[in-house]
Amino acid sequence: MKINLGINIKKLNLKEMRQALIKSSELVVGSAKLLSPVDSGRLRGSISYAMVDKEPKVEDIAKTTEAVRKPTRVMYSKIGTNVEYAIDIEYGTKPHKITAKNGKSLKFKINNNIIYRKSVNHPGTAQQPFLRPAFFNNIGNIKRIFESYLKKSIEGEK
Repeated sequence: MKINLGINIKKLNLKEMRQALIKSSELVVGSAKLLSPVDSGRLRGSISYAMVDKEPKVEDIAKTTEAVRKPTRVMYSKIGTNVEYAIDIEYGTKPHKITAKNGKSLKFKINNNIIYRKSVNHPGTAQQPFLRPAFFNNIGNIKRIFESYLKKSIEGEK
């Protein structure tokens, strides 16, 4: 997801850009951890960010002309989780059928009784968003972070 912060981040030097991205990412990760539902703690513990910082490829630079904008460095942060069920928590699930694999049966407990079934109809789950609100609730804070690093960058040029 991309947002327009309404500030000219091209004036940021690379060091300030990286620091602003790290600080913003840490803010969103912290918020997502606070908003995430907790059962075992696995989901909450898995929320993290990864910085992506790519230089333009030599072949891309060779293809450009003065009339065409030269390729620029790409820097962004990916925020998320590697837990496979996170998307079901974030967006919920529709009612669906769960079927035992390999001809075996499903085993679960209801009122201290062990139940075996070949399949069950799951009623679905309500969404419990934690990543999207962590991002959207912090857009103003992210903008302030970038503005403060932009100010440092400009003051450093004087």
